[in-house]
Amino acid sequence: MSLRARSRMLMRASRLADNDTSVHRRVGRLWAQSGLHVVLLVVLVGFSSWLGYVGFLASDDEYYSSAAIGWLDHFPYVGTNHWGLRHAVVLPVALSFWLGGINELSMMLPLKAYLLLLMLLTYACLARLVERKTALLASALIALTPIFALPSSVSDDVVECFFVAASFWAFYFGSETRVKPVFLVLCGIGAGLAFVTRETSASIGIFYGLLFVRGWRVARPYFFLIAGGFLLVLAIDTVYLAIMTDDPYYRFHASMRGLAGDNPLDPEIAATFPVRYGLDRIGLIGVPRAVQPVVMLLTAHQLFPLFFFVFPAGLWLWKNRARREREFEIGHLSGLLGLIWFLTLSYLLMMLWLEPRYQTVTVYCAIMVVALWFGTANLRSISWGLVALLCIGDLLMIYLDNKSLMFAEKTLVSLARSSGEPIYTDPATFGGASFLLNYMVPGQNVIAGLAPAGGLFFYNPSPARRGLHRDGVREFEPRSTWALLQSVTEQPKISARVLRASGLEAVLPLAVAQKLDPPLRRCYLYRLPWQQ
Repeated sequence: MSLRARSRMLMRASRLADNDTSVHRRVGRLWAQSGLHVVLLVVLVGFSSWLGYVGFLASDDEYYSSAAIGWLDHFPYVGTNHWGLRHAVVLPVALSFWLGGINELSMMLPLKAYLLLLMLLTYACLARLVERKTALLASALIALTPIFALPSSVSDDVVECFFVAASFWAFYFGSETRVKPVFLVLCGIGAGLAFVTRETSASIGIFYGLLFVRGWRVARPYFFLIAGGFLLVLAIDTVYLAIMTDDPYYRFHASMRGLAGDNPLDPEIAATFPVRYGLDRIGLIGVPRAVQPVVMLLTAHQLFPLFFFVFPAGLWLWKNRARREREFEIGHLSGLLGLIWFLTLSYLLMMLWLEPRYQTVTVYCAIMVVALWFGTANLRSISWGLVALLCIGDLLMIYLDNKSLMFAEKTLVSLARSSGEPIYTDPATFGGASFLLNYMVPGQNVIAGLAPAGGLFFYNPSPARRGLHRDGVREFEPRSTWALLQSVTEQPKISARVLRASGLEAVLPLAVAQKLDPPLRRCYLYRLPWQQ
C-alpha cells in the first residue's frame, strides 16, 4: 500500500473516531439534560404539593381510604360502593397504608406518584416527538395547574387522566407510518383501566369511535385491536367481581346506586343545594346550565387562567389544520380529545354534577395545545412572557384556594389526642372527623351529642359536612352558663397580613379582598356547668 493511501486511511479512521466521540458526547449531553429536567419536574411537584396542600377532606377520600383498609383487613376484598371498585386508586393507597401507616401523608403519596408519572410520560413522549423544551414546558404546566396541584388526598381525577394519557400516547405511537399492533392493544388497555377507574372515561370511546369512522391515521381494522385491549381489562374486572359476588353486573349496579344517591336531575337532591350569593354548591357562578360549562372554564379557580390561552392556541391549530408535522398532529388529536371530553361531560352526561375536577382530561389536552403553541416560531420572542403570566396565574390560584375546610374537625382530632376525658360535639363535626379519629387517634373518646353536666363540648360554628349530616347545629350553640376553656383560630394568609398592613383592603373590590383575606374559621372548647 502506498504512503498516500495509508495516509488517507488514517485520516478517514481519525474522522470516524472524531464522529463517534462527537455522537457519544451529544448523547451524554442529552441524557444529562433529560436527567436535569426530571429533577426539576420532581422539585416542581414537591413545591406545588406544598403550596396547594389541603389534606383529608372527609369526602370521596374517606370512601377510597376505607376500601384500602378493607383490602388490608379482608384480602381479597370487594368494595361495597363504586369508590371501592376503583382498584387503580384503592390498591396503591392500600400499599401506602401498609408501608407507612394510616395517615394523611400515606393518603397523598399515591396521588402524587400518579401525577409525577403523568408528567414523566408527557415529557418522554413530547421529547421523543417534538423537542425537549416543549416537553419540559408541558410537564411543568401540569405540575403548576391548580386542578392537578390542589388534590392532596385520595382522588381518582389524576389517576383517570394518567390512564387516558397513556392510551392517547400509545395510540399515537402505534399509528405512525409503520403500524405497531402492540401499542394499539396497549392503547385499549389504557382506555379500559381509565374506564374501571371512573366511568366518565367512556368519553374516550367516543374519541376513538370518531377516529374509526374517519379512518384517521390507521386503517379501520386496526381499531379492533384497541377494542380488544379494552375488553380484556373489562373481562378481567367482570370475572373477578362475578366470582366474588355472584353478580356479573356488580360494577354497573354499584355505579347506578351512586348516581341515584347524588343526581342533580333529581329535584329533591338539587333543591338541597340552592344557588346562594350567585354561587352553586361547587362555588361556580350560578348562570343558566347551557352556558355554565363555558363560564366554568374561564372563571373556576381550579382552571383559571389556562383557557384564556387555549382560545388563541386553538385558532392557531385551526389555521394550520392541513399541516402534517408532528406538533400539529399532536395538537389536533389533543384538541379533539379535549373537546369531546368537555362536550360529553358538560352536555351529554347530565346526571353528573358540573364540577371542574371532572374536566381533568380536558385540562391535560389544553396544556398540550398551549405548550405546542408557545413553541411556534412566531411566538418565540414573547413566549417566555406568556409562560410567566400563565405560571404566575396558576400559582396565585393555588395559593388562594380554600384549604381550611376541615380546620375545626382537625382541631378536634388534635384536642382528642391530649384529652383525658370524653369530648362531645355536634353530629356533623363528628361525622367529618370520624375517619381521622378512628384511625389516627387510637383510644380516643369523642361522642356525637350534647355533653352531660360537667362535660367537655367542642363547638364548631360551620361543620364541613353539614350538607351530609342533616342535623343542625342550632341546638348545640353555646349557652351563657358554659365556661370557655379554649378558643382556636386559624392563621391568616400571608396575603391577608400584607393587605391589612398596607391598607389596600379598603380600596379593593369586596370579592377580591375576601379571596385575599377570607374570614377566619374559629372553634371553641367549653365546659358545661355541673348543674344545668
